[in-house]
Amino acid sequence: MAKVLKLAAFSDGESGGNPVGVYVDQVHPDDAEMQRLASEAALPETIFAMPVAGGFRVRTFTPVSEVGFRGDATIALGAVLAMREGDGLFALTLNDSRIFVEGRSEGEGYAASLQSAPTKSGAAPGPLVEAVLEIFDFGKVDLHPRIPAARANAGDDYLLIGLANREALVARAYGLAACRMLMSAAGLAAVILAWPENLRRFHTRNPFT
Repeated sequence: MAKVLKLAAFSDGESGGNPVGVYVDQVHPDDAEMQRLASEAALPETIFAMPVAGGFRVRTFTPVSEVGFRGDATIALGAVLAMREGDGLFALTLNDSRIFVEGRSEGEGYAASLQSAPTKSGAAPGPLVEAVLEIFDFGKVDLHPRIPAARANAGDDYLLIGLANREALVARAYGLAACRMLMSAAGLAAVILAWPENLRRFHTRNPFT
């Protein structure tokens, strides 16, 4: 049986990045075993891939449940596939869509880029926004006047909250259990808290389920 490889996605050389797990084998373990491996890895997300005709069948798990798509894990998978198969463009079949990830050697390491799952977005329901503001102890003064709260989907559902200043982003503590309960009830994979430094650079925090 293969092992879960632990990598850092979006790293800067040997530093930084988001920790993820990658598991590649000829067949997927059963559902219970994939969940056990993801829980045991204790990483935000673990991606499982097996070869199928024309590409790879992919499933992704957090330590507590299966999710439809996670960009960090998919980027890491692209790097692992480049290590195993050589540089290339790899087709990935997700639970509800088909995407592509490119993996390539780069210097002494590996890099990857992906085509996101199909996206859509719309205004977030008022009661959901109010519940999130209460959990994070935000007031209306903390919200960015030009970034309305939105519910977006890119393989999973996310709630985006735009913040008016960096202090609101970095200094905010919240109840993890209450946040997880709300996100599970609302069908959210994550809440994205975002503060725009300028038109091209955003700082974010992403509480996940």
